[in-house]
Amino acid sequence: MAIASKYPISKLETLSVTSPSFVFARKPIKALVTLPNAQELLVYVCHLKSNRLNEFEYIFDINDNISHKKALVSKAIEDNLSNTLAQRLHEASALFGDIAQSQDKPSLLLCDLNDKEFSLSIDALANPQYYDDTSSQELLLYDAYYQHKPQIYNPHPEAKAPKRKPTSYFVGKGNVLDYIFVSKDFKVVDYEVLDAHLQDNTDGSLLTSDHAQVARS
Repeated sequence: MAIASKYPISKLETLSVTSPSFVFARKPIKALVTLPNAQELLVYVCHLKSNRLNEFEYIFDINDNISHKKALVSKAIEDNLSNTLAQRLHEASALFGDIAQSQDKPSLLLCDLNDKEFSLSIDALANPQYYDDTSSQELLLYDAYYQHKPQIYNPHPEAKAPKRKPTSYFVGKGNVLDYIFVSKDFKVVDYEVLDAHLQDNTDGSLLTSDHAQVARS
């Protein structure tokens, strides 16, 4: 994990957990950044557990509700089919807990989730209903892509939403694994996926990453 800022980083720490059931595969970074107007914001950087073993995992879409996703994923985890996903859910939950305790400050999460759009990992990271299905609280964090283009998240029934640009490729298939999440305090005016280096080599190289860079302003 790494973070760089043109504004002062007044506090920097790594997150750890005291739970005996898991530890972070890679400890997230939590930084307190002070802007020129004296506004403080929290910036988190994380890289959740990857699925190197290619364990079975469900792929969800915008129409799948959280109850449906939890039911399927819980069964898969109980049957030991998705241990890496279980790890990611623990990690996302720990991040949710830390961010929830700091809602007095705007929060920004930069991450390689190693999980696809609409995955349960994102619910564990951002949705209070993951923890309490009766909760009416708003999301803790929002995907900056849909904050920039909200009409894509809720397209007209007759309209076909444009395909989101992948941030990573595996055996030639593109996936969205890298995200920026923002608290409700932000207005996203621009969103880019910088992937020029992947056009000729989707697997990356010794000199370039195999992931695209996600950028917002």
